Amino acid sequence: MPKFKKSYSESIEELEKLLEQLEKNEIPLEELSEVVKKATDLIHQCQKQLFETDSEIQKLFEDIG
Repeated sequence: MPKFKKSYSESIEELEKLLEQLEKNEIPLEELSEVVKKATDLIHQCQKQLFETDSEIQKLFEDIG
């Protein structure tokens, strides 16, 4: 079972689509807070994936050093 619901690339792609919709004012006001919440969740997931990957890489360098 994967650690995350989506891959980093999938999350970034979805964030880019949401941003494009926001920039074009394509999101109705009634849905805006839900879209922002979704974007925030995706950003947190990406940050966590980046942090975990960085930690794994740092550990690998420590193991060889």
